[in-house]
Amino acid sequence: MPKQSKTDPMFRCNGCKEFHTAPDFSAYFQCAVHGYLCEEFIAIYSHKEIKEVIEWMNKGEKINAIKKLREITGLGLKEAKDACDNYQASGILNISGFNASSGENTAICVYEDDESLCGKSVIQYNWHTTKSRWLRDGMEDEEVNTLKKSTTDPVDEIRKYAKLRDDGLITEQEYQAKKKELLGL
Repeated sequence: MPKQSKTDPMFRCNGCKEFHTAPDFSAYFQCAVHGYLCEEFIAIYSHKEIKEVIEWMNKGEKINAIKKLREITGLGLKEAKDACDNYQASGILNISGFNASSGENTAICVYEDDESLCGKSVIQYNWHTTKSRWLRDGMEDEEVNTLKKSTTDPVDEIRKYAKLRDDGLITEQEYQAKKKELLGL
């Protein structure tokens, strides 16, 4: 499976075999089995939908849970029953290899090989125009936080060191040296 470059806005979907370019396609998905896929081959289930299935199971209404699971996932009767049986035994609603009990939206591969649904969990990558690159879903905030930490306001830092000086924890010379460093003098 060829690697997708983080800075190349184009990717080739292994499902439809077409090339897609960001920002027209703002996300692509990576399946361990089928590689890079566009949104056409992905189903995203909300925690609310999955929670309904779990609530039916917790009430002992297995038939309603199976019906709901089939409705939201398109699974066959046997697959939905197996998933509900697994939930009864382990407390984890696992549908064809992906854990749907995490509490977040769940994306799975719905690529069909020989009439069977893949069902593996996928990793979502989003195109960020301002950064001109793909970032793994959920990593955007981490990058923003890292950037914020690295670009602290020098005035706030100087105030912090002034307080340390006033409290007698550093000397006047140490304070002046740090102030010059922060101001780039």
